Amino acid sequence: MKTIISFAVALTTLVAVANDSMWFTSGNQLVPMQATDISVAKEILTITLPENCDDKNISHRVLVDVYYEFYNAGAAQVVTVGFEADHPYMEEEPAQDHRHPNIYDFTVEMNGQNYVYHNKLSKYSESYDSGGAHTYVYYFTANFKPGKNIIKHSYKYASSGGVGHNYWVNYKLTPAARWSGNTIADFTLRVKAQSVRHFFLDTPPFVTGKCTITGTGKSRVLKKKEDGKTSFIKEVFLRNGVAEWHIADFNPKSELFLSSADAMQWTELYDGKEQLLGRKYLSPELIFFDDYYFKDEKDPELIKRIVRNLPYAGQGHVFKTPALKKYFESLWWYIPETKK
Repeated sequence: MKTIISFAVALTTLVAVANDSMWFTSGNQLVPMQATDISVAKEILTITLPENCDDKNISHRVLVDVYYEFYNAGAAQVVTVGFEADHPYMEEEPAQDHRHPNIYDFTVEMNGQNYVYHNKLSKYSESYDSGGAHTYVYYFTANFKPGKNIIKHSYKYASSGGVGHNYWVNYKLTPAARWSGNTIADFTLRVKAQSVRHFFLDTPPFVTGKCTITGTGKSRVLKKKEDGKTSFIKEVFLRNGVAEWHIADFNPKSELFLSSADAMQWTELYDGKEQLLGRKYLSPELIFFDDYYFKDEKDPELIKRIVRNLPYAGQGHVFKTPALKKYFESLWWYIPETKK
């Protein structure tokens, strides 16, 4: 019997989709199990948000790169390493070639060698939205030597979007607890922006953990009230920059959810001074425009000018018109581009 280890995490429509975990084969099915000899010593997850998150254009798709260092505490062993991706939301029939319809240019490298992978369907999934339906598995046979083993993979993903957000990206973290030791000893999350990107992260370790920004950007923590529940989120603004979080001995208890900071209809947000931001909140990635954002503005023409100039404000344009200058300088994310 060969062992199947699911090493990667995918992105999907509406739900987190994949598992970092060990599997075994049972007939023609894959069954999750607890790893005993192989642990995750390091993971570097890099999510690159393109200039335009339009999934109809391949150059606008999110790029995901994952670097793993696995430590095999036992003898050399041959295992089947598999990447499981949950089916897209509302998909009734699986793709005939068993390839996930939202994942493109999938590649795998282990210990410096490129691997050929195969595709298969599995009925085992932990996604709350899977309904017991199929999942997609990208798998290959690998030789795990004693000690350190390096696995890299990358793919492009057609990001999700809808009435709630311009785009969102999910990444399932909790299956790492099925590896030996139940933790990722050294975990790094990097989010790169190739242009202007303004987003939320609601996973607790990244909300409270230190966010280091390289390039142009800012971050802050907000209190969130939605459906009678109170929580906290990290808000990040990047302009051609990189936001990075580093966590040692990471034992994830929840999944990663990154979403554009552009929709406020059903949520109340408060800053550190407990000031309600809702109706004064504005994002350079705004996709909804109504009086919700401008309750206190009395000049309809000024409102139109503010909305028209949002993209320029995100790019750091220095405004000369006093009313526009005053308004955009009042927004926490506004970073004027200084001439060098």
